[in-house]
Amino acid sequence: MAGLGPRIAGVLGVRSMLCLQLFTHENKLGALNLYSRQGNAYTEDNLDEAIAIAAHAAVAAAQHIDQLGIGMARRTLIGQAVGILMERYNLDADRAFSVLVRLSSTENRKLFDIASELVDQRRRPTN
Repeated sequence: MAGLGPRIAGVLGVRSMLCLQLFTHENKLGALNLYSRQGNAYTEDNLDEAIAIAAHAAVAAAQHIDQLGIGMARRTLIGQAVGILMERYNLDADRAFSVLVRLSSTENRKLFDIASELVDQRRRPTN
């Protein structure tokens, strides 16, 4: 099984590879793998360019991961606020979410801020 990679590369016509790890100071994020059908296709200049591209890709990936984490946390908090409204006022989930949206609109505040206040204070958000 150890020789399978080179055999597959040969079947696909891969003659050169350049592989770079994508990472930040905190995380290993994956790899950037470049393939060529030409032998000895990558030069030192190509390596410098690939390192620069890999660095940019790693930063973009890390930012995306951070944004996903923030989004999930916000979604969870909004879900908690919906649950409080459902229990307190005997509403279904859609109606409770509509209440939060309406409050957000009428008070000209972000939905997350309305939900956060409701969860923190366990009472209807106010200005």
